[in-house]
Amino acid sequence: MKIVNTREMLEEAKKYGYAVPAVNVDQIDSTAAVLRVCERLRAPVIVQLSPVQTDSKGLTYKTLIQMIEAVGAEFAVNMAIHLDHGTEPEDVKRAIKSGFASVMYDGSNLSFHDNKRITGEIKEYCGEVPLEGELGVVGGQEGSQKRGTGDVLYTDVEEAVEYVRDSRVDFLAVAIGNAHGIYRQKPKLHFHVLEKLNAVLDIPMVLHGASGLSEADIKAGIQLGISKINFFTDVDKAFMEGIRRKMEESPSVYSFGCLSNGGKYIENQMERIIRMCGCEGRA
Repeated sequence: MKIVNTREMLEEAKKYGYAVPAVNVDQIDSTAAVLRVCERLRAPVIVQLSPVQTDSKGLTYKTLIQMIEAVGAEFAVNMAIHLDHGTEPEDVKRAIKSGFASVMYDGSNLSFHDNKRITGEIKEYCGEVPLEGELGVVGGQEGSQKRGTGDVLYTDVEEAVEYVRDSRVDFLAVAIGNAHGIYRQKPKLHFHVLEKLNAVLDIPMVLHGASGLSEADIKAGIQLGISKINFFTDVDKAFMEGIRRKMEESPSVYSFGCLSNGGKYIENQMERIIRMCGCEGRA
């Protein structure tokens, strides 16, 4: 395992026209399944944890980071460990103290000026730890934030220039019609917005809510500057489907057998994700 600087990883992806998958996992079997495929396909990966995952376990960030690093030591992979959707400044600061390689502050529920100001303050605290910001409103549900598809607010190009300049974020999550969770109807991404953003921003951009998007949408986003793509729902649902099927096939199965089968379903999903992102052989 090689722990890689997230900013450098994404700058490399932007330069060579691929994206790095950022995958939310929070226990041994799912983490191992993701890293196993990345090793086989020689693909870089960002392993993510969000507060909604860690809070449900009652464990500290440091404990979960140590788990991910211990599992990662078994695999020859290039990996970064990232805090996903920190919505409170103190939570982001706690994550930095705990050893995350990079962090996200999501101030998208605030006014533009408050989002920019607080993100800039967090950047001062981060020092050399890369920071992801979010501008615009991504629909769906992420943690305690729940929004309908009608709540999507596309990232404004002029605001994005000011936000990146003043907050000094290292990469930016954008809203172009994407949504967290499960899409209730066929998503329509506004690539003309992304094209304009790509023309004026010189930092990597991030696409949240990729679960459920078509391969064509993923590839089009990458061509227009998306360098980090977040996958949570697809991977989590694959894991649970593998567990469910094993329990149906063998009602007396032990938990480790269920989790192992869940991991196999994740592996199938991860292979598809890596090929869509075009990052095979990039690690």
